[in-house]
Amino acid sequence: MYWLCVNITLGRSSNFDLDTWRCRMTLDGHIKTGLAMALAWTATASSIYPGIENSLTLLVAMTIFIGNLAPDFLEFKVIPHRTFTHFPWFYIILAGVGYAGTHEVGTLTLQAGFLDITTGMAMLGFAFGCLSHTFCDWPYYGGIPLFRPTKKVRLFNIEFEQKANRLIEHTVLLCWLSFLFLPLIPDGTFSPESISGVLTEAQDLFSDSKETIETIEPSTFN
Repeated sequence: MYWLCVNITLGRSSNFDLDTWRCRMTLDGHIKTGLAMALAWTATASSIYPGIENSLTLLVAMTIFIGNLAPDFLEFKVIPHRTFTHFPWFYIILAGVGYAGTHEVGTLTLQAGFLDITTGMAMLGFAFGCLSHTFCDWPYYGGIPLFRPTKKVRLFNIEFEQKANRLIEHTVLLCWLSFLFLPLIPDGTFSPESISGVLTEAQDLFSDSKETIETIEPSTFN
């Protein structure tokens, strides 16, 4: 998330106006988030959908990026900011239609239904991009229209100074970019069996260490 924060110190002016001290996500922030999401999708697409064609992967990456910018541009300077185009339920429904029309229900198996796979996956990518934009806007600047398109709901009423803003920006970027390394992780690394084996080894090591400590004579520490 990337927010432009006005750095005003309380007490600097007797006419301090809280409304001027706001954080909001900027166009630059949405662009970076969109690029990071597109890269994350590109890196993991073949793991999520084995055998997916490169052309479809790139198409979905493009729609994810466009979706991250769309809610603001769709206002056309006519629709009030953060109202109808930031209503997340529109995009949740769009994602649901895209999924239902191109997947075997309850799975991630692609199967053309009432939509062809290209159209449905493009709808999914666009919807997820728009949802990313919307939820990145949610914590700041009055919130988003969560239940009604014309009524905003705040998540957190928190204001960040510039240094904290940069920290959050880099944290979110790293979270998305970390997906680039998922294909390098061997299959089964995080399977229940693998995790159980690691926990068993840790328990055995702890037990051995405890027995070793108990066998040491107290005089050793005198």
